[in-house]
Amino acid sequence: MTRLDNKVYYIKKRSLKEHEKFMLNLIYKKNKNKTNLKVLDLGCADGLFLDHLNKLINIKSLTGIDNDKKLIKKANKIKFTCKNTFLFKNFENIKNL
Repeated sequence: MTRLDNKVYYIKKRSLKEHEKFMLNLIYKKNKNKTNLKVLDLGCADGLFLDHLNKLINIKSLTGIDNDKKLIKKANKIKFTCKNTFLFKNFENIKNL
């Protein structure tokens, strides 16, 4: 399923959106001195946010979930320095993760 508002994430070299920059800053401030963090991102889109987050803080593992197969494929192409998993799931049935 492709949603019209997801098209911005299909761009090859996109910049972070303003809300992503805001969240990066907030998460960094609260977690910059912590280690071995586990991160779950529901609605991870193309994984770019998680890529930037992975470069800022010490992440042990991350999981990104989105309901757009094309974006999950794009996220899986990113080279992360931590263990990572990207899943194509429909949020309507979230209890079966």
